[in-house]
Amino acid sequence: FVYREDFTKDKIVEKRTLTDDKEYKIVIYKSGYEVDVVRGFALLWRHTDPDRLLGWNSDNFDFPYYFKRCERLGQLNKIQRILSPTGYIRIDWKSVEVPGYEFFDLMKGAKKILGRYVDGSLEAVSQHILGYGKLGDTMSAIADWQHNIDRLIDYNIQDVELTVLLDEKMPIHDYFQEQMAMTGATISDTLQANF
Repeated sequence: FVYREDFTKDKIVEKRTLTDDKEYKIVIYKSGYEVDVVRGFALLWRHTDPDRLLGWNSDNFDFPYYFKRCERLGQLNKIQRILSPTGYIRIDWKSVEVPGYEFFDLMKGAKKILGRYVDGSLEAVSQHILGYGKLGDTMSAIADWQHNIDRLIDYNIQDVELTVLLDEKMPIHDYFQEQMAMTGATISDTLQANF
């Protein structure tokens, strides 16, 4: 989902072969209205109805940022009704709770598995585990978004790709899911435990 004021509503579907030589279908939704973007993401979330949402540093950035944007745009009540059967979502700057969904931050899992050997940045862990990292500089990709939105889109696609490849190679999520099955704890609680 991409917002920029000069965009018209558009859906772009493309196939790309990424670093792992697998072909992926990538869908990009563009809109000139930020409300379309936050509502569209919520509707896609509801439609796919995942049991668990995974991300990299998603507890500290992605999910709190998304819901704070919804709040700032006056859309939080609508988003709560779309996503939560109770109409309630708990949000603070460090975490989000949506009844019926679990969130799992792969960065926290990787840091727990790797310990102090690498910092938790996606770049550092990718370099350590995969032998390569991001293709470009984070700040320049973000700063240039008004002039070169395709660069920012590619940068974000690469973040998703690295996250998926790290989880496949380590495998972070599977490890904590096994801990969950053995202990009966939630997957989030397994991040706090000492195994």
